[in-house]
Parts: sequence; structure tokens; C-alpha cells
Amino acid sequence: CKFESLKAFIRKINRPPSRSSKGRRVIDYEKIYQLLERQVMAGETELLYSTEFNPVIL
Repeated sequence: CKFESLKAFIRKINRPPSRSSKGRRVIDYEKIYQLLERQVMAGETELLYSTEFNPVIL
């Protein structure tokens, strides 16, 4: 890249991407709340005392 012409360099940096991205994942807080509410209503509250619970990873 150091010894190429300026046109070749500009072509290389302006080429289309080789892979696509889905972008940043959106956290569905409503879904997390409904899951937590359902578990509390069912009496499954031991998850609230656990240090291993991570509500973001469903």
C-alpha cells in the first residue's frame, strides 16, 4: 500500500464492504419485564437472589 499510486489507494479505501452487518442489537426491555413479572407471579423469585442472573442474555 505504501508504494501504490494515489488512485489505487483511493479505489482501495472506497470499495464496497465485503460483508454486511445487522447493526447493534436492540434490547427488548418490555420482553425482559414480562418474563420477570411472569416468574415473580409464579413464585420463582430465587432468581432475584442469585448473582448469576443476567436479564440482558435471554
